[in-house]
Amino acid sequence: MKATDASPFEHFDDLLYGGKGCVPSFAALSRGLAILACRAGGVRVGPLGWCAAHHPGGTRRWPEGQSICPACLREERQSAAGKQEAASA
Repeated sequence: MKATDASPFEHFDDLLYGGKGCVPSFAALSRGLAILACRAGGVRVGPLGWCAAHHPGGTRRWPEGQSICPACLREERQSAAGKQEAASA
């Protein structure tokens, strides 16, 4: 997408209902989700969550009310516990 191009979300109705702006809008939405999935904790939209580190190639339902990747959260807690043990030793 060029800087001079209009925002793909100008055609948000096309994304929902089809139309000539559907393809660029869907591509922009997909690209945004992919970028957010690569950050620590992944991204959640509705009941679906994406985390490039722990669920490559697919989506996974996360427990209700959990806003970050459960595997990322578990790793963070284990890392913090390891640091506390090392500090107390």
